[in-house]
Amino acid sequence: MFKLTVIDDDRWIAEGIACYFSEKHIRVNILTEGHGEEMFRSVVGSDVIISEISACGLDVQALIELLATVKNLSPSTRLIILTNLEERAITGYICSALPGIKIVSKRSDITLLANEIFGSVNNCALQQKTTFSMPKNNVLTQREFGLLRLLATHRTLTDIGRVLRLSCKTVSHHRKSIIRKLNCSSITELPPLLERLGFYKNQ
Repeated sequence: MFKLTVIDDDRWIAEGIACYFSEKHIRVNILTEGHGEEMFRSVVGSDVIISEISACGLDVQALIELLATVKNLSPSTRLIILTNLEERAITGYICSALPGIKIVSKRSDITLLANEIFGSVNNCALQQKTTFSMPKNNVLTQREFGLLRLLATHRTLTDIGRVLRLSCKTVSHHRKSIIRKLNCSSITELPPLLERLGFYKNQ
């Protein structure tokens, strides 16, 4: 039987998706909490995983790592990120880290999501779908993406440099690049964005 897993802290969204697809005789597994091995066991073997960009206490980095592990073990599993996040530097990185992943806006009609799952996207749906192709210099690099979690800890740049074995100047350069790519006008706009990416959930 076709197995669809939904990972989203928003129960209203998750249960709405489950209701829509269970009527089509699809087994739907909803995850709104879980950690580590338990969560991994719940998602492995899914035909399709629909996930928010951060959920179940996982920040965006941890969730991308989980999805990458699932994809390595089960290459046929299709991945869909369902989110309202519009920061292309992040979504661009996710697309490069997980080739073939689809990113769909939560504001999209449920039929667009169904089309992504069943692979019959019509022209109308393609027009609604956001494309995430963009110049590489506007996408976070792997090192910048890896720095997000440390920036959320409120450590000094010197402390972060010690952890990463980089100079304070190099960390500062990466932070400036992150701020530019995320279209933050100043450093004060970075913490709210990091919170939306799930980085303060377990602090």
